[in-house]
Amino acid sequence: MSRTFAARTRDWRGRIAPIILLVVVFVPLAIQANTQPQKENDLEVCKDSREPQRSIAACSSIIAASKKSDVQLADIFMHRGSSYFYKGDYDQAIADYDSALQLKPDFSKAFDGRGLAYERKGDHDRAVQDFDPAIRLDPNSSDSYYNRALQDFNRAIELNPNFTAALVRRGLLRSQNHDYDQAIQDFDRAIQLKPDSAPAFYDRGLAYEGKRDYRRAIPDFDAALRIQPGEPDALYARGLAFSYTGNYVQALWDYNHSLAANPNNVEALNSRGVEYARRGSYELAIKDYDEVIRLNPQYYRAFHNRSIAYAHTGQFFRSVADAFRYQWLRYGILGVAIRAGILLVVIFLWLRFRLARTKSSSVSSPATSL
Repeated sequence: MSRTFAARTRDWRGRIAPIILLVVVFVPLAIQANTQPQKENDLEVCKDSREPQRSIAACSSIIAASKKSDVQLADIFMHRGSSYFYKGDYDQAIADYDSALQLKPDFSKAFDGRGLAYERKGDHDRAVQDFDPAIRLDPNSSDSYYNRALQDFNRAIELNPNFTAALVRRGLLRSQNHDYDQAIQDFDRAIQLKPDSAPAFYDRGLAYEGKRDYRRAIPDFDAALRIQPGEPDALYARGLAFSYTGNYVQALWDYNHSLAANPNNVEALNSRGVEYARRGSYELAIKDYDEVIRLNPQYYRAFHNRSIAYAHTGQFFRSVADAFRYQWLRYGILGVAIRAGILLVVIFLWLRFRLARTKSSSVSSPATSL
């Protein structure tokens, strides 16, 4: 018996309904997006200093209209100053930061930006004079503290170019700010001045690891360990580099020796657990994850890794409990709620799909002859 007209109509409506919904929802949004005022577009472009020339033009257009309040206009001058800074026009950047500060005298970001511009021009004293109020006005601004500390090291190295400790500290500061290339240059100079500096080799290795250049990191850790044998942090860092390059046997050797010297290193314990799990030794991996959690109950990666290990050993209830704990620690209650909501929606849609398939099959099945 052929399918009824009603069944075919239901199938057609089921297929076309999502398309109609998409059209109804997204077409008005697209029309609205295309009819936004040009000034709003200019504001977004003005804030984006990744393309300095476009940003400068957009900011200049807003400034020329000058219908914003003093505080809002100060933000525009600050954004344009940042774009001039990234373009390398430090004098014009300083002029814009000056204008921003005239309109908003307590603008910490403008002080910070102007300090950076003075620093690039080599005027270290003026730079410090701006970093200080930037920190005072916004004590929680890590950027301002970083810029002031970097300026202090610059001054120290300028006074004594052979100040190895200052070079290493400045390199560390730059590494922490993810400026790895500049950091490596500082460590290079420190090593040239003091070839037996284990910290310089170790920190340069960490900078290469930060760049994910693990093959260049390993020789630096080797050098640090030749100068200072058995140093646990260097052993752990080298083990991590070996792991990323696929040398898992050497990685496990380094983790074991690092933990022999410092058994409370949760990073090394977690990494060794990963290596045990990689080779199928899940019970040993679980022991390492247990110790990580005992030492640091907030270390969410250990819950995630132990959840996987439990699943491989058939301990599914424990696996689910650890997976939930991982989600809770990493994303908080809102993150857990969102993920639970998504899961429920997926389950609902799947059940609805299965029900529709079942009904469709029952309607389209041939009649039984008597």
